[in-house]
Amino acid sequence: MGDFMRVLIVEDSEMQRESMRRLFAANDFAVVCDAVGSLAEAEQHVGDCDFVVLDLSLPDAMPADSLEWLTTCGKPSIEIVRAHV
Repeated sequence: MGDFMRVLIVEDSEMQRESMRRLFAANDFAVVCDAVGSLAEAEQHVGDCDFVVLDLSLPDAMPADSLEWLTTCGKPSIEIVRAHV
């Protein structure tokens, strides 16, 4: 995909996921997969991305499970940003 940073958005809210997809696409990021709404689905796509935007309140995982997954998925660094909108 050229020099684009590849992002995987893991968010169960379709509206929030679409908003993030548009934001990243408008800023020259390549969204790897924009229909990922669970940790189980994310595990299938994480190898294709440079970084992950992960909702810590997914229906199939507790926040601790999601953070543990992040530390073992092979991505070099973890930045945690928490926001309520």
